Order: sequence, then C-alpha cells, then structure tokens
Amino acid sequence: MLLRKIKKLIRLPMHNDRTVFGISLIFLLLTASQLSHAASPWIDGYKRADGRYIEPHYLFHSNGKFYDRDALLDTPERLPSDEARTLDVVPVENNTIKVPENAKLNYLGTDWECVRGFRRQAFSCSKVEVPDNAELNYSGNDWQCKRGFRQAQGSCDSIIIPENSKLSYYGNSWDCNRGFQQRNGECIAVVVPDNARLDQTGTGWKCNYGYIQQNETCERVEIPDNAKINYYGNDWNCRSGYLKQQNSCVAIRIPENGRLNYLGNSWQCKRGYFKSNDLCIKNPSKQPDPQTAP
Repeated sequence: MLLRKIKKLIRLPMHNDRTVFGISLIFLLLTASQLSHAASPWIDGYKRADGRYIEPHYLFHSNGKFYDRDALLDTPERLPSDEARTLDVVPVENNTIKVPENAKLNYLGTDWECVRGFRRQAFSCSKVEVPDNAELNYSGNDWQCKRGFRQAQGSCDSIIIPENSKLSYYGNSWDCNRGFQQRNGECIAVVVPDNARLDQTGTGWKCNYGYIQQNETCERVEIPDNAKINYYGNDWNCRSGYLKQQNSCVAIRIPENGRLNYLGNSWQCKRGYFKSNDLCIKNPSKQPDPQTAP
C-alpha cells in the first residue's frame, strides 16, 4: 500500500507543494521505522521453560523500556502493558543500550553480545564451564573436546585407538590405516586376490585393467574377434562396423547407398535416399528424409 502511494506521488509534478510534502513525509516515516529497529536489541532464538521455541526477534519498545514478546503472557500479539514483564537488564538510558557484565556492543552497535568464554542466557552472560581435555570452540560461546577425545555426557573421554589405525581428520574418532578395514571395532587386513589392487579408499580392492571380478577373484576378460577392451577395462565392446550378439561380434550388413552411422554400430542411408526395411530407396522428391544422413 505504501509503495503504491510512493509511485503515485513520484508520477506527479515535483513543483506541486503537496507532492513534495507527501514524499518528505513518507521518507521520514521510513527513516523512523528503520531507526526504531536499529535501536531495538536483537534476541536470538531460545527455548522457554515449557519447551516452546521462541523465534529470533527484536524487542518491543514502550515508554522507554524494552519488552520481550515471550513476556506478554499468552498473547504475544498484545502490546506491552503493566502486566507484562519488563527487561530491566537491557533498558535504554539516553538512547544508549545498557550492556550487562561480561558483554560488549556488537559490530553495528545495535545490541550487545557476550565476550569470548561466556554464552548468552536470556539477557545476561554466563561463563562457559570447560571440562578437562576440552577447549573453547571457534565462536567462544561453547566448548569442544580436544583432539584425541570425544564428548560423552558433558565430559571428554579419551579415544581408544586400535592396532593398525589412526586418529580421524577431525580428531574425534579413528580410521583404519590403508590396507585395513574396520570390522567389530578392529582393523582387519584387506585380502587382495591375484590380479587385483587396493581401491582408492584403501579399505577394499578392485581388479586390474583387463580383469573382471567374479566373487572373491579376478578373472581375465575374454575378448572375441573384432572386439576390444572397454574404457574401464572390465568388459569388451565390438569395433566399428560390428554388432554385439551374445558373446561375439557380427559384421553389420550395409545395403547399397547406405553407410555406417556416427557410432559405427548401425547404418543409415546416404543423402537422397530413405530407409525401407533393409534397403535404401531413392527419394523421388530428392529431398532429404529425416531418417537419412545429412
């Protein structure tokens, strides 16, 4: 609605005093709206005592005090009233946000945030209690176990590394060494059959080029006449001009006025001819048929 009014006023002549006054008024209203949000502290999402999650939001402002919508009894849509709980921990004094202990203004200066080593709880900062073998996380508002330890029930337990294994990349678990695979909490050596090698992960195996897996062994790929090994080396393909039939390659019969297609696994008629069963028939109109080659 407001945007439509702005567009309507912009289309009017600017020398009209009413137009200038209207645009100025709208600009002041928009500026006041932005400033009211900028002055209102931002509250991160949190859970109430009854388990209901409160979405992140700005605080309501009334009579020089801020109110949380969680404090507006059971009707968050109501405006703050004397019955609502005021948030005295973040009052505004002379348009300045009062910063609680162990906190500082944020980058924009529109709210406060806890210093490193403290976490925000409701509207104060409580110290992060770091257990043994743990450290503050990157953000500084929680803790994480050190490398070689894993979190368990509010503490950090040492990771027991079995034989032929090492700590994982993140240091909170373990991985088997190359050539071993995890089984029942242990690292068992990978049995590599003849004509095979370890795969890329190092926890399994794959057949060499020219061999195909058969159960737990690698058998040589038998290549028939007029065929060649495929790209992956685990099967065969017929050469150009031949068609695969069961375990052999049969020559493609090309009729008169025909030729091999681009892939070499079938045929198509030359320009000016069209395909009819197994023949290439001259086109009376001498116009290329959609089935013929360009």
